[in-house]
Amino acid sequence: MYRVMRAVTAFVLVLLIGPGLISAQEQEPEPAQIPENIRQALLAGGVNLQFGYYDSDNYDPNQFDDELPLVAAAGAKHVRLPISMDVLERDKTGRLRSDRFADLKAFVELAQSNGLVTIIDVHNTGMRECEGCPWTENYMWGITDSAVRARHTRLLLALTTELYRSGLDRAWFVLQPANEPIFSANPGDWYEYQAELLGEMRLECPDCVIFAMANDWQSIVATVNAFNPPFDDPLLIYDVHFYEPLALTHCAYPGQANQCGGLEYPGTYETWRGEELWDRARIETLFQPLVDWRDRYGVTVHFSEVGTADGLAEDVRAAYLGDLTSIMRENDFGYTIYEWHRNFGIKNFPDVIAAVFPNGD
Repeated sequence: MYRVMRAVTAFVLVLLIGPGLISAQEQEPEPAQIPENIRQALLAGGVNLQFGYYDSDNYDPNQFDDELPLVAAAGAKHVRLPISMDVLERDKTGRLRSDRFADLKAFVELAQSNGLVTIIDVHNTGMRECEGCPWTENYMWGITDSAVRARHTRLLLALTTELYRSGLDRAWFVLQPANEPIFSANPGDWYEYQAELLGEMRLECPDCVIFAMANDWQSIVATVNAFNPPFDDPLLIYDVHFYEPLALTHCAYPGQANQCGGLEYPGTYETWRGEELWDRARIETLFQPLVDWRDRYGVTVHFSEVGTADGLAEDVRAAYLGDLTSIMRENDFGYTIYEWHRNFGIKNFPDVIAAVFPNGD
């Protein structure tokens, strides 16, 4: 469509001012690039903010107003705002609520005033696996239902359109349309849907920076082995999550016993690959295929979730997350710590903050 519009415009100009002038003035546009402000903010590190926009039963858009200056003072340069789809939509129709969009716009502006880029993360489809169940662990499972898929598509296109029209500076936000799509039995369904959705979103906002992601929890393995980027789009960022080894990072979690006592890093832990010694060298080995994948395709990679339970001893957390984030910085991977002040929070752990934001105030 873009080429067609350019051709029509050129033809009209030729008729109006003659071919001599148009041949002298016609130049190829500069290729699109991720704004340097976003690139640097992601590389410097950030934090996730839970649960004001995520828990639709307890919506609290001003929950983070007092936290943003503290986040910035800690050294973070961006925040990720997980949002449940049903917080934004009107009556399960996929229509965007204007009042909730106004709240979101105000948040992005407030974050910007504190020097923070916002990742707008539509974190789930608002579905629960049973009546009274907590949020599903398969955050995007709802789109396997055609009606929910249509709602999700409609909402994301409306959100993208409003962000484009809102007057917000697009160097201060990134749009993430989904989170941790598992689709272990049918990964092709996820990639087909994502390609369609991202293509339509790009039409609504030609210069928005948008996240794309692999299936299977957005893991390194799935990214490298299953996700061959089909998108000729330099404004996409490829998002990955990393919590290995789970026995260390998830030793405490809401609803389960605290098993963090005595855990160490470096240390030996059981994973799906077997018993492994986890240290800096092990993490570097696991990251190398992603470095190679990134370099092969020439894409930008970000980790929007890395972290540990706050029940883990602070020195152990600082050692593990310090190694992890320094490896990311060395390889030009941005990262967002999960999370600021809740179950995996770092707010009250100065050694952890110093480890993950070494250039902080």
